[in-house]
Amino acid sequence: MKKIIIFIMAVSLIACNAENLLFAPVIKSGQQPLTYQLEQMHFVILTQIEHLICIDTDSSSEIGDYKFLDVHLAWLKFSNDSTSNYYPYEITHSVAYTTDLKDVSAEDLLTRAFVYDNGFRIDSSNLVEVNSQIESFDSVSIPANGTEIEFTAPELKCCELVPLNLKFTKHNYPYLNGIMTLAFKDLNGNLSETMEFPVTFHLI
Repeated sequence: MKKIIIFIMAVSLIACNAENLLFAPVIKSGQQPLTYQLEQMHFVILTQIEHLICIDTDSSSEIGDYKFLDVHLAWLKFSNDSTSNYYPYEITHSVAYTTDLKDVSAEDLLTRAFVYDNGFRIDSSNLVEVNSQIESFDSVSIPANGTEIEFTAPELKCCELVPLNLKFTKHNYPYLNGIMTLAFKDLNGNLSETMEFPVTFHLI
């Protein structure tokens, strides 16, 4: 079930799309031609994370399956300086990461933090790679000139979900728990908000 929380506070938003797309709607006979631009912004007020818990019956360990909801607003700005209403849309991201660590001292790792640089380099034998992918992407229909105009990707833009750092927090052999910090990055490379979520590694 989709959950969209709408805030009426455009002043507190930052643009996730520096690019404006120009369209020419159908105009009825006798009317002055009117053009409009598709404008988009990303919420920076609210971090939305949907956490689904799965149980691994073989190891009796708890594995977290996290979905990151990137919430944007889209609206039309017309050539007569008027604007349409704001319409929210969601992009659902999921994250996968390397879960196996070999020949490491768990106690030593508990005192260290790692910064992402094409992966979290734990040591010469262990590189934790992190990948995010888009699982779903909303479309938006906006009324203009008596008709509904539907926008989808790539017209609707989204932020990239990028890993920032990793810190290990608990050792319970053969598992090592930690906290990974990620952020949404806009098309200009600006980080708009950060999120933390627990990760679990298997010591082999």
